[in-house]
Amino acid sequence: ISTGLAMCYAGARTETAQQLKETLLSPSNRSLDENKILELFSSYLTTVNTSLANRHVQISSAYKLFSEMCFQVSDEYVQLLQKRFGSDLERVDFGDAAGSARRINSWVAEQTCRKIKELIEPSALSSLTRLVLINAIYFKASWQTAFNTYLTSREEFTLSDGVTRIRVDTMKMRDV
Repeated sequence: ISTGLAMCYAGARTETAQQLKETLLSPSNRSLDENKILELFSSYLTTVNTSLANRHVQISSAYKLFSEMCFQVSDEYVQLLQKRFGSDLERVDFGDAAGSARRINSWVAEQTCRKIKELIEPSALSSLTRLVLINAIYFKASWQTAFNTYLTSREEFTLSDGVTRIRVDTMKMRDV
């Protein structure tokens, strides 16, 4: 999340930039200039995507900016996103909410080894949408302490509406 905020910070100015800076950094680091802040978060993203590679862990964090076809995004900002965050800008027609959602979801599915297929609903987009910043994270690793699958049982689960209850496979384990 913080890298996405840093990407927003990179494009912000004046009061918005100051508010994002206060959100991103501890008080002791708020004196850092914009370049140092972007370097810090760029370095963080690189570390996340590479540091665990030798530990039988797969992790990748990818960011992409989707922009309305006619919305002006400065070339300087796009180049900064590519350089610092490996992020691209893709232009879509948010007036075609279903098509735009399909395109965004397709990108997310590619980034997450098809584990996340529907991140955004067409209803979240409209002809008034100008920019959408998407973050996709894929993480796969073995548990430090493996779970005994025989301990899985069917339990009642209440959905977010607070009323609907369904039965789902549930794992339980006491402290190891």
